[in-house]
Amino acid sequence: MLFTVSLVILALSMGGLLFTLGIIQSFLGRIEALLKKVSSVIISSAVTAIGINVLIGEQYLSILLTGQAFQSSYEKVGLANKNLSRVMEDAGTVVNPLVPWSVCGIFISQVLGVSTLEYLPFVFFCLLSPILTIIFGYMGKTLTRIS
Repeated sequence: MLFTVSLVILALSMGGLLFTLGIIQSFLGRIEALLKKVSSVIISSAVTAIGINVLIGEQYLSILLTGQAFQSSYEKVGLANKNLSRVMEDAGTVVNPLVPWSVCGIFISQVLGVSTLEYLPFVFFCLLSPILTIIFGYMGKTLTRIS
């Protein structure tokens, strides 16, 4: 349990450094020219949330960094904040058990006594949720616009 707690503390510290030093803002500034359509904003935020999960291994950090980085982009394309919240949940939180070095991945592996790759074929929700979010975002379905 001490390993899990220390992993959370280290991951959150790294995320705080990335945001405080402006690395996240710099990265978003470079791709901001591409974020002009609703579909590109949703796909970019979903891929960012998944990427943070894979690189850092912390689901809370993927939610915080993605939300702060993409909030203005969602407003620019006329989408309500609940769309960003849904994308962060579908692509940020749900993917975390699939990452072997994440807190959820380590916890589930230790409790079940199997590796992440062994339970990977059975986690349909974790696999399909980000895919459906990206598809629906590309098609423009289930989106709430700012009135």
